[in-house]
Amino acid sequence: MSKPAFFIILTVLFFSLSSLFAQVETENDTLDEELISFEVDNLYDNASFKSKFHLEDTSLLFMHSDTLFRFGWCNDIIHVRRYDFTKKKDVTPIVLEDCSKSFCFTQPNYGSVTSNFGMRKGRYHYGVDTKLYTGDTVYNAFDGIVRVSKFSKSYGNVVVIRHFNGLETLYAHLSKRLVEPNTPIRSGDVIGLGGNTGRSHGAHLHFEVRYFGEPINPNDIIDYGNFCLKKDTLYLSEKNFDYQSEAKKVHYYTIKKGDTFGKIARKNGTSVKALCRLNNCKSNKVLRAGKRIRVS
Repeated sequence: MSKPAFFIILTVLFFSLSSLFAQVETENDTLDEELISFEVDNLYDNASFKSKFHLEDTSLLFMHSDTLFRFGWCNDIIHVRRYDFTKKKDVTPIVLEDCSKSFCFTQPNYGSVTSNFGMRKGRYHYGVDTKLYTGDTVYNAFDGIVRVSKFSKSYGNVVVIRHFNGLETLYAHLSKRLVEPNTPIRSGDVIGLGGNTGRSHGAHLHFEVRYFGEPINPNDIIDYGNFCLKKDTLYLSEKNFDYQSEAKKVHYYTIKKGDTFGKIARKNGTSVKALCRLNNCKSNKVLRAGKRIRVS
């Protein structure tokens, strides 16, 4: 066989296989969506679900987009996927409270803020920490369904709830979880007890609010001084995701054996003084191999 004929056959075979794999991937993606829809539809048809939400008035179900509520329904993965909303062009109204439809908000706990949303010790903190004592009651914020209830190395005992308004809320470092995945839950229901599990220094509640897996500053929603909502409806725009541009500028370096501040600074085009400022430390700090240090 001549070389040109061989390469033609090889090229045809390559494209045939590529097409086959693409088809398989598409079919798998479709199957995943069907499984997600099947799970959620079963919840809607569940008798205890209907009883819990008094579904003679089905308007509650239509306060959210079906696509939004079904997206990435998984009981094991805490954060399903990530989007860049810094160029979001439209404004999305998120109903936080509508008492005429018995759709209300409950403050998860009533402790003072100990750590806010934003940059903290060289990395981004995507929630608000509030003070509590181990064993204190933690409440669910809005009506919805429990998506995750598990133990995580970082979050400790953590609960994630998908709400009918399209948001998700996360409650971390609990000493005990009192809800199970795929169960309906009302605003004000007890979801667990406060604690100090996971990567936590002292008992507190780490509370997050997310939209399509992307964090929103809880202060955009909650008045922590008065323990109430700032407004009944949140008009979600690119401004709520301004932090994403700042977070993208943050880069880390994994420390290797024999590294010094001077070596790390030279490798990353910065100075020892800048490294110490970014990591809130002194230049005589012991550097441990395998740990990460912020370099920008």
